[in-house]
Amino acid sequence: MADLALTILQPLIERLSSEIWRQLGLLRGLKGDLNKLKSTLEDINVVLYSAEQRAKTDDRVRRWLWELKDVAYDADDVLDDVQVEVLRRSSSSNRPITAEVHDFFSSKNQIAFRFKIAKKIKEINARLNDIEEKKKIFNFPVSSNSEVSVTMEVTSSRERETFSRISKEDEFFGRDDDRKKVMTFLLEKDNDKQLSVLPIVGLGGVGKTTLAKMVFNDERINEQFEPLIWVCVSENFKLSEVIKKIIHNVKQETYPLSELENMQRELVKIIGGKRFFLVLDDVWDDGDLSRADQDLGWEALKSLISCGGSGSKVIVTTRDHEVARVTGTLQYSHELESLEFDDCWNLFCERAFRKESPPPTPWMEAIGKQIVEKCGGLPLAAKSLGGLMGSKQEESEWIAIRDSEIWEIKEEDGVHILPALRLSYLHLPFHLKQCFVYCSLFPKDYEFVMKELIELWITEGFISSAGAAGRQMHPKDIGSRYFRILLRQSFFQETGVIYSDDFGEEIVEYTMHDLVHDLACFIAGPEFAFQGKLTREPEKWRYLSIDLGGHLPETERRGIINQISKARKLRSFISVSPIPEACYIEILSGLPYLRVLHLQKLEDKEVITALQNTIPRLKHLRLLHLLNSLIETLPEAITNLHSLQVLNLSDCYQLRKLPRDMSKLTNLRILEVDEVKICAKFSRLGRLSKLEKIPMFIIGTEPGRTIAELQQLNMLRGFLIIFGLAKVKDAEEAKKANLIAKTSLRHLMLTWEDVDSDSDISEPDGSEERGKSGNIIDRMNSLVRSCCRARFASDKEEEEEAAPSPTDEDTIKNHVLDSLQPPPYIEELSMESYDGTRFPSWMTRIELLSRYENLIRLYLSDIKRCEFLPPLGKLPRLENLEIGEMPCLKQIGSEFYGDRRGGGVIFPSLKFLEISECPNLTAWKEWLEPDLDRNGSLIAPSLRIVTIYGCPNLTALPEWLEVAPDSDTYHMVRIAGATYYRRRQCRVVAGETEDAATAREDSPDPMFEQPLLHSNES
Repeated sequence: MADLALTILQPLIERLSSEIWRQLGLLRGLKGDLNKLKSTLEDINVVLYSAEQRAKTDDRVRRWLWELKDVAYDADDVLDDVQVEVLRRSSSSNRPITAEVHDFFSSKNQIAFRFKIAKKIKEINARLNDIEEKKKIFNFPVSSNSEVSVTMEVTSSRERETFSRISKEDEFFGRDDDRKKVMTFLLEKDNDKQLSVLPIVGLGGVGKTTLAKMVFNDERINEQFEPLIWVCVSENFKLSEVIKKIIHNVKQETYPLSELENMQRELVKIIGGKRFFLVLDDVWDDGDLSRADQDLGWEALKSLISCGGSGSKVIVTTRDHEVARVTGTLQYSHELESLEFDDCWNLFCERAFRKESPPPTPWMEAIGKQIVEKCGGLPLAAKSLGGLMGSKQEESEWIAIRDSEIWEIKEEDGVHILPALRLSYLHLPFHLKQCFVYCSLFPKDYEFVMKELIELWITEGFISSAGAAGRQMHPKDIGSRYFRILLRQSFFQETGVIYSDDFGEEIVEYTMHDLVHDLACFIAGPEFAFQGKLTREPEKWRYLSIDLGGHLPETERRGIINQISKARKLRSFISVSPIPEACYIEILSGLPYLRVLHLQKLEDKEVITALQNTIPRLKHLRLLHLLNSLIETLPEAITNLHSLQVLNLSDCYQLRKLPRDMSKLTNLRILEVDEVKICAKFSRLGRLSKLEKIPMFIIGTEPGRTIAELQQLNMLRGFLIIFGLAKVKDAEEAKKANLIAKTSLRHLMLTWEDVDSDSDISEPDGSEERGKSGNIIDRMNSLVRSCCRARFASDKEEEEEAAPSPTDEDTIKNHVLDSLQPPPYIEELSMESYDGTRFPSWMTRIELLSRYENLIRLYLSDIKRCEFLPPLGKLPRLENLEIGEMPCLKQIGSEFYGDRRGGGVIFPSLKFLEISECPNLTAWKEWLEPDLDRNGSLIAPSLRIVTIYGCPNLTALPEWLEVAPDSDTYHMVRIAGATYYRRRQCRVVAGETEDAATAREDSPDPMFEQPLLHSNES
C-alpha cells in the first residue's frame, strides 16, 4: 500500500538529513551519491499521496509502490550498516559519533568497507532512477502538504482473543430480548439433563461475543454455576488446545502436560460432578470439529465434559450454521439478527459525539444517519465509523465518507472486508497505518499489552520523538496516543483487567476482532509473512511471525525452515510458540539485518546452545526477548551488539549472570531481569545514559557500583528500586544520584538494607512460585523485611530505653537522605530500613513537601530512630499510607496533620491507613487543641479503612477517626483482628472474629481489655 511506502520514505529522508550523514556526505566519492539519493526520494515522496489514491483501482500503480518500498527498505539497511559500524568504533574509542564517522571513512584500513557502501548506494540510485522514470509515465499530481503531513493534533483531536470480562468498550444496545432468551436457557431448572448446549449464530461483527459476555457476567449466573469457564476457540478446533484452555481457565495457571490422555484425566478431575457453565466463543469447523472418527472432534469434547454435574450449560458462538447443528443439543439455536436502525444509530453516536464534544449539528445528524444505514446493522461497523467521524469536523469530510466508492467494493481474493472497517483504515494518518498493519504478524485472538506493542513499534522505527507542531515528545508517549486512537476507532477492543504490573497497577490486555485482523492481514504487503500467508517470495519478507507448535506436519515445518533461510532481508523474527528444534535458530545467523528477535519458553538445551552461538552475529539487533526461558547465561559477545535497545529476560529464573561488559551497550533503553542476584552484579551502568528501565540498582563500594552511577541516568521512567543506601558515604555522594532530575520516574523505593552480590540472597517464602508471587514491590518488600525481621526482633528488648543521642554519624545519615530528594512527579514512594534520627527536609518542610502533589501511595517501614512523623496531611492526592516498624515513635502529634491553623482539608484523598509494629506508640493526638477553632475543616473525608496492629500501648484514637465525617460514608477500623464500623454518630463493634475474641481474653493489651469503641445508643 502507498501509505506504507510513506512510512518508510519519510524516516529515510529524515535520516539522510541528520548530522551523521551530512558528515558522511563531505567524504570524497560519496557526497554526490548521497545527495542524489536524498533528492530522488524527496521527489517521489511528494506524489505518494496521489499514488495511494490511484493504487486503490490501478494494479500497475500498486506494483510500482511495492518496488518503491523494496528499494527504500534496502536503502535503510545500507544506512544501518554504516551506523552499526560507526557505533562499534565509537564504543571502543569513547569518541563522539560524528568525529568517529569522519575518522572511520578516512582510515586507510576501512577502504574496502567504504567502497562496499559506495557501491551499494550507487546500485540503489540506479533502481530509484527506474522507479522515477515510471513515475513520469503515471503523471501523478504533486500532493499538498495538508494531504501528506498529518499532524498529531489531527490524529488526536479527540481522544481476537475474546474474554469473559465486560469492558467499558462493550456498549450494549438493542439486545435486551436476546439477553432474556439466553438467560432463560441458562437459569431454567433442567437438572434431569446432564449437559445442554445452546449455539448463538450470527454474522461476523453482529455482537455474538458481547451478548455472551453479558450473560456470563450476570450475578445470577455466578450463583447458579461453579466453575464459570470462557474459552476462545477461534478458527481451528483442536481438541487438545480446547482442553488445555479449559484447564488453564479453571486453575488460572499454565498447564504443562501435552499428552492428550493426561489432559483428559485432568479435565475430568477439575469439572467432574460440578455444575459448570462453559462458553466456547468463535467456533469454526475446519474439518476437525465434525470429523467422522469422533475421537478428536466435538463428540469427544462433549463426552469428556459430560462428567460435570446435572444442569451444566454450554454456549457456543459461531457464524457457521453447520457448527450450530453439530454442537447444539436443543431443538433450536439462538439466531442473533442485525441491530435495528435506532440502536445502531445510538451506538454510532456514543463514539462520534462524546460527552466532552460539542453537540452534533443538523447536517451531522442527517449525513450521519445516511452513513449508519450503510453499516447493515452491524455493531462493529457502527462503532468503527463512529470513532472515525468523531475526528471529522467539516461537512465535506462527512459527505466524502458517505459517498466513498469503498462501499461498492465486493470481495477481493475471496476475502470479505467490511467497507466500514476499510474506510476507517484509509482515513488513518500514514504513521498509524503501519502500526496497525504490523499487528497482522500476531495470530488471531492474540492478547496485546499496550506497552509491549509500543516497544515493538519504537524498535522497528515506526515512532520518532517528533510530536505535534515540532514539539519533542517521548516515543512511548506518542505510541500511547497512537494506540488509543486505534482503540477509539475499534481496531482494538479492551478485554478487561486481568493482572497487575510490577507495582500492582492494573494492566489491561487488548485484542482485535477477527474481522479487524482479517483487514490487517489483507492490507499487509509481501514484506509481512505470517502463518497462513507465507508467500513463495521469501526474498521480499521483512517481518515474520511463526507458530511452530506441535500441530504442524513435519513437511510443513521443514518447508518453513527452507523459506526462512532465503529471507535474507528479514528484520523481525517473532515466534508465538516455543522453538522446537535448534535448526530454526541456526538459520538466523544467515539473516544479517535482523532487528527484532522475540522468543519465549525456550527449554530445549540444544535450542538454547544454538541461540547463544547465534546472537553475537546479529549485529543489527535492536530488541531481544527471551521470555520465560531456561537460559542460564548470555554470551559475552552480546555486548558487541551496539544497536541493542531492549533486552528482556523476564521470568528467566535459571539465569545466573549477565555478561561482564554490559556497559558497552550504550544504546540500551530497557533491561528486564527478575533475579536479585543478577541485579547485584550490575557494574558501570552510568555509561548507559539512554537507559529507561532497570529492575533495581544495588549500591556497592567498589568502582562502578556506587550511587554515582545513577547521575547520568535521567531517562529512567516508571519505577526505580535502590538497595544498600547505608553504603553511601556522605551527602555529596548522595547528590550525585541526581534523583530530582529523573522527572519521568513515578515509583521510587529507597532502602538502606544491604543486598550484596556475594551474600546469600533468597526470595521470600514460596520461591518456587516466583512467577506468581505478586508485583516487584511486594517481592522486594518481603525480601527487605525478611532480611531485617531477626534484627527487629532482637531490638525489641531495648525499645523501652530512650533513643540514643544523635552523633556525627547520624548527621551524615540525615544529610544523605536530604540529598536523595525524589523528582516532583512521583506517585509512589517507599522508604525501608532508614537509620537516621529525622525525616528529610523535603518531607518535613511543608513548602517542599507540597511539591509532591501527585504522590498517591507512601510506605514507611523499619524507620528505626525517628520519633516524629512528617506533616503528611498536606499531601493533596495521598490515598494509601502505611507506617510500620517505628520503635521510637511514641506519639502521633499535631505535626502529622500539617499546619495547625484551621481551614482547609487535611488528608483530602486518604482512603487507606495502616499503622503497625510501633510498640512504644502511646498517644494519637487530636488535630487541634480543644480551644482552637476548626473553621469548618475536614480531616480525611475519603477515609475507608484503617488498620492498626502491633501497637499494644495505644489506648485511644482521635475523635476524627472515630466518627465518620458525614452520613454517606463510613470508616472500617481493624484493630488486631476486630473490625469496627462507624456510621454517623454511631460507633458499633462489628465483625469480630473468633481469633479476636480469644485474643481479647488472653491478651493484656489495653486495646482488648475494654472495648475502645462502643455504641452511643443507650
